[in-house]
Amino acid sequence: MQLTTTSLLALRALVLLARFRRSGQRATAASLAVELGTSSSQVAKVLSTFVDEGLIDAHRGRGGGLEISEAGLSTTADTVMTLAEGERPHEGQTGNPDALMIGRLPEALEAARKAYLDALSGYTLADLAATPPGDLGLRGVPTIGSQLR
Repeated sequence: MQLTTTSLLALRALVLLARFRRSGQRATAASLAVELGTSSSQVAKVLSTFVDEGLIDAHRGRGGGLEISEAGLSTTADTVMTLAEGERPHEGQTGNPDALMIGRLPEALEAARKAYLDALSGYTLADLAATPPGDLGLRGVPTIGSQLR
């Protein structure tokens, strides 16, 4: 597992939804897209999994929008990453995946994956949405396209 465009977008969007909730507001895919520097269709596609899982409540009609649920606030970042990436093969992996599994490489890759998720498991979305002193929201946060894949 790695920090991909999809998983980073999901994590950042959910943190934004947690911040919106704290201020009593709902967001739309379009408003999130503006904040995240991507398209509203991309945001809607990525967040649909979290609506299905009950981590986001989608309200229709006047005053509608997206709102992180109580369950969403207590969800850990490793769960977000796992849900965002699903069971897809690693990016760039082509051909026979067993061909890449030489010697102790599978063991090392699994240890790295576990360490990555363990580091994220200590933070809920509510934790990540907490504004540190002097933070001005998303200013200075790299855009999706500038992240390593």
